[in-house]
Amino acid sequence: LEYGLPIQVRDAGLSFKDDVPNSDVNKEYYTQNMEGEISNSDGTRPVGMLGKATSTSDLLLKMALTTPYYKRNQPHICSFWVKGECKRGEECPYRHEKPTDPDDPLADQNIKDRYYGINDPVADKLLMQASMMPRLDPPEDKTITTLYVGGLGDTVTETDLINHFYQFGEIRRITVVQRTAVCVHPVCHK
Repeated sequence: LEYGLPIQVRDAGLSFKDDVPNSDVNKEYYTQNMEGEISNSDGTRPVGMLGKATSTSDLLLKMALTTPYYKRNQPHICSFWVKGECKRGEECPYRHEKPTDPDDPLADQNIKDRYYGINDPVADKLLMQASMMPRLDPPEDKTITTLYVGGLGDTVTETDLINHFYQFGEIRRITVVQRTAVCVHPVCHK
């Protein structure tokens, strides 16, 4: 809910497998064990899979949906309009538009699979987009200690940069190029 992403994407981003059972009897047994684990804890730390989850994932932060998806609340497509027989016209409460391609994997979604995060075509599409996102890998050479800072305005001075970056370690020198609003900042340690 925090990122607005499907369950399967969340689990892949946090890299944990949710092994909550699906049948009623197994759910009761699992719930009983989790309640016992919670009662044995001090209540200050999460238990179960939440206790094993790491901090927020960069992948999830990049993929987070920040705006609502309003198409989900649209009415269904008018089946009579598709056949060319809708007589209601403007008064029809259903959408009058061409349906999507039936071969599209997003057209065939099972709500149970989406709920449990298995075989989710929307999640597969988002994970495919994430795999194609450009990544910045750290350089192999460990002696490289230069930091590039871009998008600086005219109001940012060399002193401002020194005051900000000094908390992270010793600074060798700062070179500010005002006309391009960038800064090259070699540091002593990575």
